[in-house]
Amino acid sequence: MTAQAKQAERFLKALANAHRLMILCELHKGDSAVTPLQQKLNLSQSSLSQHLARLRLDSLVKTRRQSQTIHYRLASDEVARAIELIYEMFCGDAPPKSAPPKINDKGGRKSSDEKDQATTRLISASASTLAARRADRPGSSRPGRRQ
Repeated sequence: MTAQAKQAERFLKALANAHRLMILCELHKGDSAVTPLQQKLNLSQSSLSQHLARLRLDSLVKTRRQSQTIHYRLASDEVARAIELIYEMFCGDAPPKSAPPKINDKGGRKSSDEKDQATTRLISASASTLAARRADRPGSSRPGRRQ
């Protein structure tokens, strides 16, 4: 049980970063090389590479090489299900539960535009929730600052 708790802890810590969460949301749409991810997420190559390395270390993404390009994808159906759950919780538009998508199956998946909109809503909802929690802290005179 301790091993599973440690694995869950690593998984949740990786999800607790907005940039890594956005990366996972983009990879939920399908495999991607670094450059398209960089353009979609507006991250520097250095920052994106560090986040991808962390996700790879935590076994949330896998890679495959095609010539000199490395493509990233979600590592498992479990990771895909977790991202879908996050969509459902924060965006309210997850795919139907009766037909969970396969990682390599594009059939029945949302269009790229729909997923982009859902990702934007997810990040906005996360930021709003964090701001509200900070404001509700007892003795907090300035948001985001601990006393």
